[in-house]
Amino acid sequence: MCGGGPALDVTFRGHRGFVVLMQFVTRPGPYCRDCGLATFRATTADSLCRGWWSVLSLVVNPVTILSNLPARRRVAALPEPLPGAPIPPLDGGRPVLLRPSVLGVLLLILVPALVVVVLALTDPRSQPEHARAGDCVYDRNARPELVDDPHPDVKVVSCTDTRARSRVVARVTGTIDARAACAAHPDADGYFVAREDDTSYTLCLRTLN
Repeated sequence: MCGGGPALDVTFRGHRGFVVLMQFVTRPGPYCRDCGLATFRATTADSLCRGWWSVLSLVVNPVTILSNLPARRRVAALPEPLPGAPIPPLDGGRPVLLRPSVLGVLLLILVPALVVVVLALTDPRSQPEHARAGDCVYDRNARPELVDDPHPDVKVVSCTDTRARSRVVARVTGTIDARAACAAHPDADGYFVAREDDTSYTLCLRTLN
C-alpha cells in the first residue's frame, strides 16, 4: 500500500453480516510488513465486530478470519520496510485482542449463554402442574424449622439434582381433602396442594433419603 519493500503479494479478506445479507471484503496487496499487519488487524477487527449478524455468517465469518492467518504469518516474517517508500507505511495500531471489536466475540458467547439461562429459569416443565408420579420436586421456600410451609414454591427437578427433596408418589386431580387423597398411597409422607381457578390437584410426596 505504501509502495515500499520488501513486500508480499497477499490478500486479506473480511466479512460482514446484515441479518439476511452478507458482504465479503477483499483487500489485495502487495504489502510491506507494517502495511500488512495494519491491514490484517483492521480487517479482522471489522469482521469481529460486524461479521456475525446473519445466520450463515456464524459459519462464514470464523472461516474468513482464520483464512487470513497464513497471510498474516508471512507478512509478519518480513524485515522492516526500507526507507524511501512513496508514502509512510501504515501504523499497525493495537493488536486485535486489545481492540474494542473483540467484544463482538464476547457478545456471541454471552448472548446465547444468557438465553440458555433464561430458558432454564423459566422452563415451564419445572412448574408443579407438570409433575407426574416418579418426578422429583423441591420447595424453594422451605425452612428447616417449619414442618408445613404455608407458602410453598414447588419446582420440578431431576431426581439426580442435589436440590431434590421429595418424589411424587401420585397426582390426584380435583381434590379438596389432600390428606384423604394421599391416604390411598401409604408411601406418601407429605403433600402439596394447588388450586388454580376452577381446578385443583394434589401431589402426594415421599421424602427422599
